[in-house]
Amino acid sequence: MPKRKYLLNVNPTIVNPKAKMVADLSFSISPGEERNFYYKFPEGDTIIFNAWVIEGNDISEVSISKWAGKVIFNAYAIPKIENKTIFIEKKGVYEFSFTNSSLIHSKSYRFTLHRIPTKEKFLNFDTSVEWDILYETTYVSTVESSFVREDTVYEEIVNTQTKISAGSTSTLKISLPKNTSYWVYWIGVGKEAAEGLQKIASYLPEAATLLGVTDPVVAFALGFIPELFTLNKGYDINYYFTISQTSYFKKGDRVITDYAKMEYPLEGTFYLVLDNSYSFLTPKTVTVKVVAIKIIPKYEIQKVLKPQIKIKKIPKMD
Repeated sequence: MPKRKYLLNVNPTIVNPKAKMVADLSFSISPGEERNFYYKFPEGDTIIFNAWVIEGNDISEVSISKWAGKVIFNAYAIPKIENKTIFIEKKGVYEFSFTNSSLIHSKSYRFTLHRIPTKEKFLNFDTSVEWDILYETTYVSTVESSFVREDTVYEEIVNTQTKISAGSTSTLKISLPKNTSYWVYWIGVGKEAAEGLQKIASYLPEAATLLGVTDPVVAFALGFIPELFTLNKGYDINYYFTISQTSYFKKGDRVITDYAKMEYPLEGTFYLVLDNSYSFLTPKTVTVKVVAIKIIPKYEIQKVLKPQIKIKKIPKMD
C-alpha cells in the first residue's frame, strides 16, 4: 500500500494589496465524493485561487466553471494550485468543484479565494450566493391496473346418481378448478331425496332466475337461498371426503341427506367415498352434487399521467 502524504503548506503569498479575501476553507472529502462551493463575482474582478492537500496524495480533481456554463479551469491529480487567476468578464456565479477519486481513503483539502476589484462600486461586493428553489412538474405516462369489480362464477363439478350395491362402497373423484374460493356439496339417498331437492327449483327467488340459476345447489352456493332440502326418514349411507387413503377431512354417518359449504381444500383432487358396507341386504341409489365457486377480481388497464416534481436550485443574480 503506498504511503499517504500530508502536505501542510502555509498560505500562498498574495502580493496585490487590493486583493480581498473571499474564502479560506479546509474540508474532508470521502472516497468517491464531490464537494462544490459557490461564489458570486461582479464584472471586472480578478479571482486568485489557491488549493492544496492537507491529507492525502493529491487533489484528485478540481475545476472552476461558471454557473450553467462551460468549465474555465480544471486539473487532475495535483498536490497544489498556486495563484491561479481568472478574469471575470461578466457578473455571475462560479462553481468550485473538488473530487476525491480514491475508492478507499478520505482526503483533506484546503483552498483560499481572493478577488481584486477594478470598479469602485464593487469594492464591498457580497460574494455569497442566495438560491431560489424552483419546483418543476412534468407528467409521465404510465400504465396502471385498477380494481373494477368481483365476478362470482360457479362451476358444476359433480352431478350424478350412483347405485351402490349392498355391502359395498363407491368412490367419486372430485377435481376443483383453479381459483376456487369455496365449494358446496349435497348428498341424498333414494328417490324421495332427489325429488325433494328438485322441487326447490320451483321456489327459487327472482334474482336467481334472472341470472339463469335453476339448480338449488348452485342457488345455495351463491347465497340466493339459506338452506337445501333434507329428509329425516329413509335409506341412509355413510360418506367421507378424503385426500389420501389414510385420512379424511369430512364425513357423515348414516345420513339420509346432508350438505355443507366447504373452504378446504380449495385446489387439486380429492375423493368422496360412499359407504354401504354395513347394509348387507339393501342397495342404495345416492345423488351427489358438487358446485365450486370462484370469486374473480376484474381489473381495468388504463394509461394515466403521473406527476413528477423536480426541485431545482437557481442562484439569485441580483
